[in-house]
Amino acid sequence: MGYIECQGSEIYFLGKVILMTKTLIDIPEDLMEAARAVIGKNATKAETVRTALQEMVQRHRQRTAVDWFTETDVVADLRDSEVRASARR
Repeated sequence: MGYIECQGSEIYFLGKVILMTKTLIDIPEDLMEAARAVIGKNATKAETVRTALQEMVQRHRQRTAVDWFTETDVVADLRDSEVRASARR
């Protein structure tokens, strides 16, 4: 399967089915233009919104992972000599 494929009414992106909803929203023109300047002047409005949403979700996932690492002692087992010894067996 290629990068993006359509089969009937389904759209596949990297082998996964994606669902899309057409939504009418009001976006301030100056905000849209500022975002397009960051993404690329040739980006469509749809590409700009999609990219901004993807980046926002990615940042949230990254923050969640960082929070988990800071709240969890992920190397605690490495300091325990019994755990290290049992891992070598």
